[in-house]
Amino acid sequence: MSGRHFIWGAGVVTLVFAALAALVVASALPAGYDFHAYWLAGRNLLSGAQLYPDATTILGLPDEFRYLPIVAILFVPFALLPYNVALTVWIGLQLLVAAAVGVALIRQLPVSWRPWAAAGYVFFLGLVLEVTLGNVNLFSLALALAAWRLRDRAIPAGVLLAAAVGLKFLPLTLLLFYVASGRWRAVLTAPPSTSDSRRASSSRIGSTRTSRDPDHRCSRRSSGRRSFRSFSPRPRRSLPSSRGSPRAAIRRARTRGMR
Repeated sequence: MSGRHFIWGAGVVTLVFAALAALVVASALPAGYDFHAYWLAGRNLLSGAQLYPDATTILGLPDEFRYLPIVAILFVPFALLPYNVALTVWIGLQLLVAAAVGVALIRQLPVSWRPWAAAGYVFFLGLVLEVTLGNVNLFSLALALAAWRLRDRAIPAGVLLAAAVGLKFLPLTLLLFYVASGRWRAVLTAPPSTSDSRRASSSRIGSTRTSRDPDHRCSRRSSGRRSFRSFSPRPRRSLPSSRGSPRAAIRRARTRGMR
């Protein structure tokens, strides 16, 4: 047995144990903790109930929906099903997306090291949490990866990137990588979701100062005074008189010598 075959076989054994360990960890977590909020949001849309919690609600409580309204629309088909059935379907979709993302990432490695990477991917705590709790981060990650794979095509990449940002605000920072790499057309193709995310984030952070704010008026007045001073004409310096010029001094010295 060669060294590559030994490394590959040991990686397969490690992958099996990693999968078993992931199942043990997943069994100790509350299944569908995040998905239940999405499922309730879809039911609230169908029944006309309030979609978002009150402003006095503490952030992080269970069954809170804090996403764009279009995300709630995506979960309306799940709201038509009983919760246990909808959760089973959702976890199945999560596993399919996780497998697709894993294959897309691991296939770029050498063959002998792929089982080892797969073992680390399967037992990665973030992945176990996403699949078990039923969050939408995996779908947002898959859309972001697909957008980066099509980064040379502006329109498809922009549409996929807009979908990733609209589903979850976390990939919003990826826009900097597109701009830094010179692929700004993909960023310009995805303004609807990014603008919605900016408006939503600004509304959560708080309103900015307006012209009615007295502090804002004072700052404008002070800045206006500084700008007026900078553009106001400076007083001209007085030119030296003819009496103090060098020619006048020479003339006086000559007249004194002649005397």
